[in-house]
Amino acid sequence: MTEADRELQARVRRFVDEQLIPHEVEAEMNDGHLADDVVDGHRKLARELGIGAITMPKVLGGDGLTMFQQTLVQEQIGRVTNGLGWVVHTPPAWLAGVATDHQLETWVKPSIRGERMECWAITEEGAGSDVGAITATVRRDGDGYVLDGEKWHVTSGNIADHVFFESVDAEGDELAARIRQGTLEMADPEPTSMFDHVYAEQTPPLAAQRAEFVEYHASFEGEK
Repeated sequence: MTEADRELQARVRRFVDEQLIPHEVEAEMNDGHLADDVVDGHRKLARELGIGAITMPKVLGGDGLTMFQQTLVQEQIGRVTNGLGWVVHTPPAWLAGVATDHQLETWVKPSIRGERMECWAITEEGAGSDVGAITATVRRDGDGYVLDGEKWHVTSGNIADHVFFESVDAEGDELAARIRQGTLEMADPEPTSMFDHVYAEQTPPLAAQRAEFVEYHASFEGEK
């Protein structure tokens, strides 16, 4: 480890010990909810400490951490409950290299600045989080898209304003499936929950307002 690595590790450890851990009991006793000013303060301090967008390059306004440094951060953040650890934002690093200028300005850069938040609709009943086994589909319909599928446990769905919806191309084949991730803006509905083992506050319904798609290819090994 370099001196910079050790300094980062120590900085994040102090943040966890002094700012996050003192709120663990409160979070656990209140269904994961903390006062808005507490959460906003944690997010602001995380950005000031250089861990506000650890996955993103400096050229876009991110923290520019190496993968090893990201691991050091997550090691410390992992010492507290997830209800507190999410103040360290991890926007999708891959998106920076494939997004259009419009998508960068609309979603990526605002997310890095802490002005927007994404969530991830991946998990399905039969597939878990194995993207090679998901059954949700997307197909073109005129100027828009039709998303067909049910998603469980949408990570960060309680605080997001846009969602990455993982699906397969309805017109593709099984072994060389074109996976599409749709970036949908969300409405602001009242939280509700379909399951009794999650907090209602953390599982709001997702109402799509419009969708723009980033496409990438994934190859699956299998029997032809």
